[in-house]
Amino acid sequence: MADIEERIEQRIRAFADELRALIREAAHQAIDEALGVATTPSSTPRRSNAKPASSKSRRRPSPKGTRRTTDQMQRDLDALREHVRRHPGLTALEISAALGMASREVARPIKKLIVAGDVRKTGVKSSTRYYPTDSAPSASAERHAGNSSPRSATR
Repeated sequence: MADIEERIEQRIRAFADELRALIREAAHQAIDEALGVATTPSSTPRRSNAKPASSKSRRRPSPKGTRRTTDQMQRDLDALREHVRRHPGLTALEISAALGMASREVARPIKKLIVAGDVRKTGVKSSTRYYPTDSAPSASAERHAGNSSPRSATR
């Protein structure tokens, strides 16, 4: 029961964060219109169902094929570990949006965190959710929550 309540609270927090971001975007658009600043389609941010970025500025993704430095990778690992700890049960897309990273930039650090034992995943493909190892739901809890496949908890 506590797990369900925690998931409900997480969804409410995510919804509130999304509303805040939409209100902020509407305010920026109103200011731009009042000041006569033109917005082009390419400068308008794309909307997705993922959790909106926090107040931190979005980081520009590096060109494909460019490797992160050791310091950059460590910062990404720390940020991902902390975000998963504070917001368990999010998908990689939701995590990347919340941290202002491109979705392709979180795949490798998440794999490293899983191998290190800091993060555990449940589900498959786009429905994969990430949990800190101390709060990941058990396979039996997931089956009772409506997921009838015991394999989904191990993938």
